[in-house]
Amino acid sequence: MSSKGFEIKCRDDIIGIPDVPTGFRLVKSWGLISKGLKTKDQIIKVLLSEWDKKNKRTSGEGQKPPTLEEVVVNNKETRELLLQKYEEVKSFYDKLTELIQKDINSVFPNFTEKLEYRKKDILSQDCFILIAGDRVSGKSSFINLLLRKDILPTQQLACTATICEIRHSRNDEKEAVLYKKDDQGICRLDLVEDEKNDFKKLKYHIQELDEEDDSPFEKIEIFWPSEILKNGIVLVDTPGIGENRLFIQRLQEYMKHSFGFIYIIDSAQAAGLQKGRLSDFLRTVVNSSDEIFDSHATLFVCNKWDVVPTQEQREIKALTLIKLKKIFPDVKDEQVFTVSTVQASKSVSFGSIAQDFQFLFENGIKSLIPASMKNRLLSHYRWLKMVLQRICFSLKVTESMEAQHVKVNKDTISKLRDQLKTLKNDADEVLESAKHIAEEQIDLLLKQMADLLRSKAARDKICAWVAKDCPKQADYKRVSQDASEMIADRIIQVIDAWENEHQFVQGLQDRIIQKFEEECQLMDNQMQEVAVILRISGDVQSNDIRNSISAKMLSKSKDGSISNSLGGLGSAVSCAGLLSTTDKKVKQLFKKYRIDKAPELKMMEASVYFMESIFNGQRLRESLSKFLKRFTKGIDSVADKIPNFIKADLELLWEMELNLNNTKSDINKVYPALCKRANDLLGQLDLFYVTKCMKQDYSLEAITWDKNDILGVGSFANVYKACLKVGQDSVNVALKITNDHNSVKDSNVTDILREDNTLRGLKHDNIIQYYGSLLLETEANGMKKMKWMMILEFCFDTLKSKLVGGLYKNPGCVPADKRNPQIKTMAAYVVQLCSGLQYLHDKNLVHRDLKLENVLLTRKNEEEIVKLTDVGLTKSENFISGTLAGTPAYMAPEIILRTGVYDRKADIYSLAIILWEIWYGQDVTEHLGQILRDKNMTLEEGIKSDNLRPSLELKSHPTLEIEDVIVTCWSEEPKKRLDARDVELFFRTFL
Repeated sequence: MSSKGFEIKCRDDIIGIPDVPTGFRLVKSWGLISKGLKTKDQIIKVLLSEWDKKNKRTSGEGQKPPTLEEVVVNNKETRELLLQKYEEVKSFYDKLTELIQKDINSVFPNFTEKLEYRKKDILSQDCFILIAGDRVSGKSSFINLLLRKDILPTQQLACTATICEIRHSRNDEKEAVLYKKDDQGICRLDLVEDEKNDFKKLKYHIQELDEEDDSPFEKIEIFWPSEILKNGIVLVDTPGIGENRLFIQRLQEYMKHSFGFIYIIDSAQAAGLQKGRLSDFLRTVVNSSDEIFDSHATLFVCNKWDVVPTQEQREIKALTLIKLKKIFPDVKDEQVFTVSTVQASKSVSFGSIAQDFQFLFENGIKSLIPASMKNRLLSHYRWLKMVLQRICFSLKVTESMEAQHVKVNKDTISKLRDQLKTLKNDADEVLESAKHIAEEQIDLLLKQMADLLRSKAARDKICAWVAKDCPKQADYKRVSQDASEMIADRIIQVIDAWENEHQFVQGLQDRIIQKFEEECQLMDNQMQEVAVILRISGDVQSNDIRNSISAKMLSKSKDGSISNSLGGLGSAVSCAGLLSTTDKKVKQLFKKYRIDKAPELKMMEASVYFMESIFNGQRLRESLSKFLKRFTKGIDSVADKIPNFIKADLELLWEMELNLNNTKSDINKVYPALCKRANDLLGQLDLFYVTKCMKQDYSLEAITWDKNDILGVGSFANVYKACLKVGQDSVNVALKITNDHNSVKDSNVTDILREDNTLRGLKHDNIIQYYGSLLLETEANGMKKMKWMMILEFCFDTLKSKLVGGLYKNPGCVPADKRNPQIKTMAAYVVQLCSGLQYLHDKNLVHRDLKLENVLLTRKNEEEIVKLTDVGLTKSENFISGTLAGTPAYMAPEIILRTGVYDRKADIYSLAIILWEIWYGQDVTEHLGQILRDKNMTLEEGIKSDNLRPSLELKSHPTLEIEDVIVTCWSEEPKKRLDARDVELFFRTFL
């Protein structure tokens, strides 16, 4: 159906008819009666009626608004599952012995009361969505569109003056509750649809300002029967940021409870996104809280898309995305949407839903809400996991003590108690000294910021203006806000340039991390001694703390720069300043701005005043304190658990000493079952996290692979060559997928998550790069399975395939007088291998399966780069018991003979075997296998009785120096073995 080039393919095309003449041509071409039709809307209704008849569209069809009911119902089901986990943990806790219960209450004071409180919290349904936007961006129109009712004021110059909460009505009533400031009471408005005066009053009060240009209301609650508000969804409309510092404080409270954020952009503006406005809003959000703001829980909506010329739309959207990435470097394309609230509202009036709005809802809001809700669920998951981990630890300690007959071995208990007391004292000192590092910097930073901003160079950059860079003429409130944003941006540029040069923040991060690396290493050694005494998996608090704190502190932009970061130093300083519209001097300054012929002079005066406001009172100190506090938050929230854990350990030992000395227990019958149940609950909880809470790094659509292009096959997973799409680019990757026998289930998910967590914390040139993970759901024979997919850096070869059993000329395969080039090549490989291995050891990790197959090769600038892989198998030294792990020929004697807890020195033994293989070019498994067959011995027998090692008496044996390194590294006594750093330094001498 068409009329002179205007083609009708759907209802939206009819609604989009450009003018009356086009409408009349369509009416005529469709054979309809035009008598009585005068306006475009009348014509559209006639055409829509005819379209619906021909397309058999029933009355009301397509008019039902999109809802979040499915999303929220899914969240309700997830919360119910989590509530079930609480019930299961409580039931299990009730079955524990009094000894273990007392230990849990030592770590989690008032455990049962706290558990009940958290259960009530998980039952709360409120889901806040905070909505903000550029001036006249159509924010209120967007909310009205969601509600399908013209409730909020939408005049061009009107704005929301106070916070408005829009909730689902109780018993279908329609009312507004206005909360007056200073506890002066509330007033109600009954929003009966035929009483237009009530809506007028509501809109008036939403915009109302008092003599101080501030809203007389603390907030306004609007109750309305809307499908989108069902099941606890609460829309929060916000006034402009920057006009009132008291409002900023109120906003902070919403930030703690908001699940999602929607920011409306005015696409009709020539510049598109008002970067200063968005920066100002988000800078306030980020710097008013010591939490890390999650940009993934945010949608950006480019409104007024209908006025953007078609030929410019792609360019405008790309430009908007570029501006957004300068504020949020990790924002993704799928978080940015285009819509026209005018066209969408018109569609609603004609019984349709605009396609762009439908797309926004289905692909934006419906994704935003569940992703945001997961943040809340995660806090509950983490708490339950901590509880179960502590129960597991307590049970292991108790079971191990009984197995060793501790009741008759008072010396063992005494030694443990002394060790834990020492550890507690050291931990207290570490915590205090690390926190003081940041706190002591406030005065120094205050002085440096004052000196910088009061310097002539900084004042020239901030206060010198030309007319074309000044705010456009408007009312004084808008000018003052624009001026505030512009001045703040200049201050940010000056301070961030200073920070990039002096690296104050980076230096602070490095000092805190270094302090923890040094001190936690001491605690790790002490914890390992405790683990050795108990012969169990040691408590891993210090390693978890180090990883947690390092991760929090190193969460900056990918290139390491802090410039343009909302959480940067410049933002922290600038948000301490303000040109408040309630300030009399600001009013006086900009009241006559419309007619001022020298705006640059006004801006210079405003810049000086803004900078002075930074240093007035305690605002800058408070802002810097919050800024620096972000670096110690991890210490406060995670590391301070060490003393509590250690105190609980001491009390547990004391109780055990009493119980085990006075009663004959049946621990050997009871505790294995309790341990199994605790591990089962932990596995089930982790499976809940993976299936319901975990944020996957990529979608399946971003990965392509051929099942026949296999890079490796293992007992647990297979590795394929794949292609990963990142933005507009594609990169070759290795895709590790668990095989059919090892789908993700409660019995293995905890180990899988441990591997994933380990890989995420590793960043080194000689460690395989980890891109992330995702789940693959499969179905076979009616059975659904989940496979774990790990995306890793692609490498073209392994060191073994290059150096062993092929044509490569190894040092041990050429005459002694001609092998220097081979030794140099060997040294180049070994230096890189040792660098990666030492990195693991510095992080208190043991590889546990170091072998040539797990040393890969890639290229960078035509040079071969060594990459350690399968590092996900690594474990903290404190977490390793006598379990068998690795490839037998590479295993250290203490692992094969299971003589107890082993450490990083086991990796050094494996390194010695690798050095032997590189030298001779032989497979060590075949070599040792032949020796054992000749002697009719097992590997364990060979190690135990013959101190079995690969032969160094083969043709062209190593130089005396290299042989000494190999022999020392595979010494029977772990303490005599070298460190990876020592081996690296030795081989560097050949380069």
